[in-house]
Amino acid sequence: MGRFTQTDAVFDNEEVLTDGYTPDTLIAREDEMSTYVEVLQSVANGASPRNIFVYGDTGVGKTLATEMILDELLEDQVEFDNVSVKVVWQNCKDATSYQVACHLVNHFRDRNQEIH
Repeated sequence: MGRFTQTDAVFDNEEVLTDGYTPDTLIAREDEMSTYVEVLQSVANGASPRNIFVYGDTGVGKTLATEMILDELLEDQVEFDNVSVKVVWQNCKDATSYQVACHLVNHFRDRNQEIH
């Protein structure tokens, strides 16, 4: 027999511990998700969205909650008249406000008109 043998797994699904795992639901974030919906409801009504500033400790679900809510909004928008939602992701870690602004502006410009 070799060095390795099959043993009883410690976890039911070890995949949930990987960086790429995305759960179907976000537990204990109902209040935050409701706040997102309140703030973004204006988008469903065809108005400009209000700003959302999300902050908190690493690993508490900020990015996941944001992705989940925006995915729902992108899915739901097909049912709305005169609503076209576009999501632009920008990681602001270690970026200056100028770099963030350039990224956002360049995302909507033709390549030959980008700013640097």
